[in-house]
Amino acid sequence: MNLTTTLNRYSVFFYAFFAVSAVFAFWPGYLSQIFQEPAALVHIHGALMSLWLAMLISQAFLIRSNRRAIHKQIGKLSYVLAPLVLLSMATIRHNAMAETGLPVAEQDLSLLFPNVIGQPLTFALAFGLALYYRHDPGTHARFMLCTPLPMAGPIFNRIMGSYTSLEINFAQATSNAVLILIASLLVWDWLVHRSFKVFPIILTLLISVGVIWSSLAGTAALESFGRWYLALPLS
Repeated sequence: MNLTTTLNRYSVFFYAFFAVSAVFAFWPGYLSQIFQEPAALVHIHGALMSLWLAMLISQAFLIRSNRRAIHKQIGKLSYVLAPLVLLSMATIRHNAMAETGLPVAEQDLSLLFPNVIGQPLTFALAFGLALYYRHDPGTHARFMLCTPLPMAGPIFNRIMGSYTSLEINFAQATSNAVLILIASLLVWDWLVHRSFKVFPIILTLLISVGVIWSSLAGTAALESFGRWYLALPLS
């Protein structure tokens, strides 16, 4: 089956799945007590992530219904929204760390590199290349499909932690699932289109982030970076 046609028809359901999953993930700890959360940064982050998913859903629906002119007009909003999402991704971990204070908590350190570096870098690369290839609909759609991937960890780790009793490394399980998804799309794209333009780039980045993350775990360099990051006036 043609991957481009499949994305045009069904990517709206992929984005909707992320949106619904986000509601389930953040209901127990945030949405159910949203008015009790004092940090404005958390509300801003939640609003920006919600707007990004809403835009992806609406854009995919417009392509599915062949309303490309409106799709292009709404797409211009991403020029403003994407930098704000990127900034929010890079700074939201600061709020959680600021509540703990020094010394930097081990849990905060374990999430520091993927949250502060990995997720923003993945989003920036996927969106940046989607923007570069905006006149190539098939390539553009493939890169846009990768923009919600940085949300996978925060969403599905919470779902597994809140609604299951699994005794596994949730972060690693989610990371592996994302890698399998991208690898599957890579194989599909190669077998049908003989294309290595998109998914090898994203897969290489995700693997590189994972390797660096593992190599930094428990090191003085990561702890030093954590202290520097916490000292920034971000929350």
